[in-house]
Amino acid sequence: MRVLAFILFSTIFSQSFAKRFENNYIAFDLPVGWECTLEGTEYICQSTIEERKKEAIIIFAAKMRGEVDSLRHYQTYLKKRKKMRLASGDVIVSEPKSLKVNKINNHSWVDALHLSSEIPDYYTRYLATVKEDLGIAFTISIARPFYSTYSNLFNKMISSIRVYRKRGVKASSRKTPIKKKSFDIFTPDEEEAPSIAVDSGPKKVVKKSNKDNDDLILYGGIFLLLVMFVFFRRRS
Repeated sequence: MRVLAFILFSTIFSQSFAKRFENNYIAFDLPVGWECTLEGTEYICQSTIEERKKEAIIIFAAKMRGEVDSLRHYQTYLKKRKKMRLASGDVIVSEPKSLKVNKINNHSWVDALHLSSEIPDYYTRYLATVKEDLGIAFTISIARPFYSTYSNLFNKMISSIRVYRKRGVKASSRKTPIKKKSFDIFTPDEEEAPSIAVDSGPKKVVKKSNKDNDDLILYGGIFLLLVMFVFFRRRS
């Protein structure tokens, strides 16, 4: 009986990750039933089960490294609260939960967690690093009710990440295009929320004003637009 249980457990565990994703700059074990598709210069990864697509989403991209692409800059940016305007016109401010530099397969990544920074009531984990002439950003967004369900699964996926720079591959490669300009999520807004300590108080909702309407730059840029597009498309 114990042998049968061990075989069953081993089978389930081995099927948690069906295949290994790999492109010109990153490789990791993709959870079973998940697929990644290239949309522009970003990869979007979701479950292939329609009703589970709104539970979690992964987006990642690489860009040619610029002056602001460094672990120090990523830490400075990700420790701040992030602003997001809702369809109602209200502005929601995220809750930073954690921030550290994490070693993954002997490579350093900035590893941060926010609540309601990309989608309201979603946890988003940010992983950002540099490799030679590239900056690489990786985001994982999970709906709050499903966070504990996906947390261990994604931790295992993250532990499998390896980053590299394939020689002879141009930034404009059709297989894996690389951004030339900076990541919008790591470019400071004109009006940023103040820097705060990790694990601080709850998010605040601020009513819009004329100044907000004129000056507020939505946090998230390309990543946020892609997340919201996919999320609401799946719900419609």
